[in-house]
Amino acid sequence: MIMNNESRPAKPVLIGVLLNHKKLIHTANPSLMRLKMLDQANDQANTVIFLFCLEDVLYDREMISGYYYDRASGRWRNKLFPLPDVLYFRGAAAGYPRAKFQRFEKMTGEKNIRKINTLVAFNKWELHKVLSANETIAPHLPGTVLYQGQPHVILQMLQRYGKVYLKACLGRQGKQVMQVRQLTRDYFEYRYYINKLYAHRVSFYRLFQLIDRFFQGKSFIVQQPIDLIALGEQKIDLRAELQRNSKGELEIVAIPVRVGKKNAPITTHSASYCFEEFFLNQLGYSTAELRSLKERLRTLLFALYETIESHYGPFGEIGIDLGLDNAGKIWFIEANAQPAKVSLMGAYDHHVISRAFANPVEYALFLAGSGQPQGILNFS
Repeated sequence: MIMNNESRPAKPVLIGVLLNHKKLIHTANPSLMRLKMLDQANDQANTVIFLFCLEDVLYDREMISGYYYDRASGRWRNKLFPLPDVLYFRGAAAGYPRAKFQRFEKMTGEKNIRKINTLVAFNKWELHKVLSANETIAPHLPGTVLYQGQPHVILQMLQRYGKVYLKACLGRQGKQVMQVRQLTRDYFEYRYYINKLYAHRVSFYRLFQLIDRFFQGKSFIVQQPIDLIALGEQKIDLRAELQRNSKGELEIVAIPVRVGKKNAPITTHSASYCFEEFFLNQLGYSTAELRSLKERLRTLLFALYETIESHYGPFGEIGIDLGLDNAGKIWFIEANAQPAKVSLMGAYDHHVISRAFANPVEYALFLAGSGQPQGILNFS
């Protein structure tokens, strides 16, 4: 995945990786494995990568007090850098005051700094409306409504489906997802997973107190449940890792299979497996059945990616969660604008993992050369 010499910028491209303050890069923490993997992609590219938080931006000097990985010492070291040529969001915006992030966004726009991803996070309700307008995608979307402080909306969805999922519009990593099931006319069961599974039966009045406390005033959607395939009591879904490469072409790097914890409402924080091996060996698919499923996934994934880009702008990578129900139908679950690649790293070999970290770096080179996103590649 190396660019031709003719297409490379003459000088090294500076890639600034914006993290949130919770990443503790100021402590030069050597355990940031995924960031070190990203830095290793420099070996094959004409780039310089540095990490920073918004606190490190020196607006008056147009400089950034960033961190680069010193391989000799195995530590992240501090250095002053000019503003980057290309910006890569990793956990950006989370934990920052809105005004602080907007100031940085304004400066990057004025300086025409290219971005690997246009957006730091998707609003689930806004994205649902965008995708619903696409005739190819709409049949793959679960029934979804926006909660606006009216309990009857949840009750109506419960009457229709028996069980619903409540998801924060801007939640990440499954931290603000609650499953609600109606047991009787007056009693309900709720479940959520934060480090461990919480499950309780409560009255109607108590349920909505807990919902308000759980979401802390944030907007959330109410969504139809999907009858996901499972191994025993462990639900299964798919995390597709799609990226643009050194030529701006869109490719499916891998589709790890995620197997959730027993009785957990979501598959986040789950075990992950190689797609082909899991469906052939664990689920007993034939080669022909696997080929057919991959083609259906490919068609939907590219439609999702390109529809998202047509509305929001270019993306160098998106993590797309899909579900397969017991009738064989594929469902869209959600899209992640900053995929962490955790499932991919737990399921695939070094070659695939290296490719997943090299693609954003090579795409940054492509952007720095004023490239525009191109077509698509086959999913092999």
